[in-house]
Amino acid sequence: MKRLKVKTLKYQFDKMKYFRTVFCVLLVFIIFSCNRKSTESEDDWLTVLDSIYFWDIEPELTGAIMYLDIAYQTCDSCVTDFLTMSVAKHKSRIRPDWIAAIFPDNIIQEEGVFLFFRKSNEENNQSTEEESTIRVDLSEHRKDTYIVRLKDGYAIDENNEKVDILKKLQESDMLYLMIFLPDGGHKTIALPLKNFKKQYKELE
Repeated sequence: MKRLKVKTLKYQFDKMKYFRTVFCVLLVFIIFSCNRKSTESEDDWLTVLDSIYFWDIEPELTGAIMYLDIAYQTCDSCVTDFLTMSVAKHKSRIRPDWIAAIFPDNIIQEEGVFLFFRKSNEENNQSTEEESTIRVDLSEHRKDTYIVRLKDGYAIDENNEKVDILKKLQESDMLYLMIFLPDGGHKTIALPLKNFKKQYKELE
């Protein structure tokens, strides 16, 4: 009788061990499936972003111009405005002829535009921001637009020193452009740079 009891206890223990193993396997499978769906969803979202921020390239006899229209709103009920980014490059030159940002003229020209860049830190999957921002002038007013035009891809900072904007675009993952509005507010427009870095090489 005692031996039978021991056998029964051993059977119950083995049965519990079996179900616990099955439970662990199922749990791992569920977690893996969730992670896979999350990763696939993230990949799909990144693919959508890539298609939105894909630059058009217009060939010319001596080079090419690449440009991108970015839609934005200054308030929830406001009409949609567009920022147009453009880069012109001559075939024989290493650097661009100019990098331009074209805004509608419903912003404050005197305030200029503030540029700042963000670079991903691959080790901890966090983003770090550059220590300082760069203010550039809306130096041109043409056909209801204000234009920032950076000759040779350089800007001049507050210390009257050259800043290599092309290099920053090539080394960063995001560009942010801050504009100022007549009502005293401001708007920041984000531009992912993944496609720019790949497509600019086509002009070289």
